[in-house]
Amino acid sequence: MNKGIWYAIGAYSIWGLFPIYWKWLHEVSALQLLSHRFVWSFLLLSAAIVLARQWTNFAAAARAPRVVGVYFAATVLIAVNWLVYIWAVNARRRPGRRARRRSTRMRCCSPCTGCGSTMF
Repeated sequence: MNKGIWYAIGAYSIWGLFPIYWKWLHEVSALQLLSHRFVWSFLLLSAAIVLARQWTNFAAAARAPRVVGVYFAATVLIAVNWLVYIWAVNARRRPGRRARRRSTRMRCCSPCTGCGSTMF
């Protein structure tokens, strides 16, 4: 099989297992989990830049205001995406309670009376 197929299978498997990981950490707030992700990503990527001896290239790119602006915008969008994702996975629902369904029937023409009668 092609290496790309194996990479895709691995990526989809990891992505599919992420919700289990986040559920194990349901006691921790989504913002704290996201903060840990930022800190550890920064440390690991900084180490990768130093070990690959790409510090001068990184410093040159970091001095360009347009590059920094684009990366900042991408960072904010990805952070919001991850925050919503982690929060959504860990959002608790009360067991045994069903979501209330809205009635598709029209209520009486006078909503202020609160009679609850229906037209159809």
